[in-house]
Amino acid sequence: MIPDKNTNHLYLSDRLESDYPNFFKNFKKGLDQYNIVPEYLPDTKDVWCVDFMPIQINESDFVQFKYYPTYLRTKKLEKTISDTSLICKQINLSPLLTDIIADGGNVTKSNNKVIMTTRVITENPQYSIKELTDKLTDLLQIDQLILIPEQPKDFTGHSDGMVRFIDNDTVLINDYSKEQVKDFQLHLKIALHNAGLDIIEIPTSVYDNVKYDDATGDYINYLQMEGIIFVPTFKRKEDDKVIRQFEDIFSDTTIVPVESNELSKDGGIINCVTWNIKK
Repeated sequence: MIPDKNTNHLYLSDRLESDYPNFFKNFKKGLDQYNIVPEYLPDTKDVWCVDFMPIQINESDFVQFKYYPTYLRTKKLEKTISDTSLICKQINLSPLLTDIIADGGNVTKSNNKVIMTTRVITENPQYSIKELTDKLTDLLQIDQLILIPEQPKDFTGHSDGMVRFIDNDTVLINDYSKEQVKDFQLHLKIALHNAGLDIIEIPTSVYDNVKYDDATGDYINYLQMEGIIFVPTFKRKEDDKVIRQFEDIFSDTTIVPVESNELSKDGGIINCVTWNIKK
């Protein structure tokens, strides 16, 4: 498994600039400053490319999950499901296909571990839990699959807005102390501790949002590539504290803030709209 910190090539949806022009301008400015030239995925039907594109196992092997999440199974939203086979063909990629339904946003990875929420279980009732976890461990070629509870009222059930690896033994998580479902924070921490992981908490202001599908204030959903992290900011008081914390934690990494309000109001942020791989 190739962790985000080892990736060196970036893809974006060909719709990102037209659908979110203000965010794109902010993001592109940061990319240009550090000489990162993205490629654009053709024929996408939405911008959330981490979800529908394959998972990279090594420099030559990829796994393509079935992209048919529960939250898109309506007549209106099914039209936004991109044809991954068409996209991959156009960028000369032939991933290994599986019938397991999962989004890339629910695959938080280090080089030998993956964290997913229990959404992957509910979306694949054709498998027992043991069959599913065994198959995922084999497909992703990892030593450990860690299942965590879904964040309450998160319609996507993704892990990438909840937890991210710093290294194989340490993760960042949001400060969920304001969560109304009080046992959620406890169950999340127990799952991570039982997996042998140390935890560092960072502030979040998502509980200030009016709508549950608004991701504003979720700093965990950043883009990490080789030597650089693009951290979303929201013109909120927590911004400066989080940036300083990231600079301390990732002391050998360039931290680039990107104002992301236009994007976050629709429930996704920087990791959601990026597909970064190693070439």
